[in-house]
Amino acid sequence: RKIRNTFRFILGNLNDFNPDQHRVELADMPELDRWMLSRFGAYLSRLERAYNEFNFHHIFHQTIDLVTKDLSSFYCDIVKDRVYCDAPEGISRRASQTVLFTIVRDMARILAPVLSFTSEDVWQYLPDHKDKPESVFLAGFPKADPAWEDSGLMDRWHALREVRRSVTKMLESLRTDGIIGNSLQANVTVRASGTTLNLLNGIGEEDLADLFLVSSVRCEAGDEEIQVEASKSEEPKCPRCWKQGHGDGKDTTRPELCSRCAVVIHDLVEAGTLDI
Repeated sequence: RKIRNTFRFILGNLNDFNPDQHRVELADMPELDRWMLSRFGAYLSRLERAYNEFNFHHIFHQTIDLVTKDLSSFYCDIVKDRVYCDAPEGISRRASQTVLFTIVRDMARILAPVLSFTSEDVWQYLPDHKDKPESVFLAGFPKADPAWEDSGLMDRWHALREVRRSVTKMLESLRTDGIIGNSLQANVTVRASGTTLNLLNGIGEEDLADLFLVSSVRCEAGDEEIQVEASKSEEPKCPRCWKQGHGDGKDTTRPELCSRCAVVIHDLVEAGTLDI
């Protein structure tokens, strides 16, 4: 069920994606998307080896590990803000869709021997693209693109995810105490030192807020051990993206929206795509 629901989420967010027109090149993708492709490439290589060794339980465990730890509760959780709220043709949104398309296409192909009906279901709902075979069983096994592999990026994001775990733990305590209802109601301060502080500053506070799924992040120098503080934001909430304190009210024509959402809605109205 977890695998099928993850497939459903991905396919549902590819409804306006044309792989032949909207695909984003690896070099133009944000770092998170390049990390996901690097992780996915390692998954494909491991499964190919497991098939060759008839190690089918390894296929199952590797797939569950990817879907639960890296896709459902991490990558998809972060990029859903992009695919829901960014400009439809924005490069960050199209980059996320490129990654999601690549993952669902190649997972359907590599899992076809063991999840035959699910893989064929996925294939029939996959966006049409050039040279798409009629059936997943005619598509062949996928190969990981060597360009995806980036060990330095994997190490950086391993460290970032450790910080994210500390932030998530703090947010859970606020949620348990009834201080916040969801993570976007929180402002977070992270204190660190050395390479960890340099890493956080290199990512930037706005991108860290997206990574931690909070409204704002402040990074400060601190002791060797990571320290996290969080409080409920008192800033107004954007009704479209639910972020708080991101320029709400600056657009006089749509004062209820944050700066990003106001621009997106304005452009959609001007293009005639949205009638409000």
